[in-house]
Amino acid sequence: MRSSRPWTKVVIITGHGEEEDAINCLNEGAFAYLKKVVTNEDLLDKCERARQAAPETLLAFHKWYNALPDPDRVVYETASSQTVTARQLMNEISGGSPIGREFLERVASVAVELVMKRL
Repeated sequence: MRSSRPWTKVVIITGHGEEEDAINCLNEGAFAYLKKVVTNEDLLDKCERARQAAPETLLAFHKWYNALPDPDRVVYETASSQTVTARQLMNEISGGSPIGREFLERVASVAVELVMKRL
């Protein structure tokens, strides 16, 4: 899962876990480890915290992408002059590829520059 969706946060719910299992799962990168019986509030809280742990640039890109009427008609030119559509870019970002990371870094640097100009 980490190789294809590195931004995904994993919340594990189990009815048979031991403390050692929890430690192993958290050391392997799980966001949270919950033992049953889990209340709806606890589960919603962990899921919301996991969502908030996503990089701001990724969340902003998702909002932008979801607002596009046709993601196949919006293009982005990479530093190596490769052109990709917004849909392809979403796949690159979701997969944590170099093109996806480059795009997020550029978005973040432009955002910082715009904020600095406003100050």
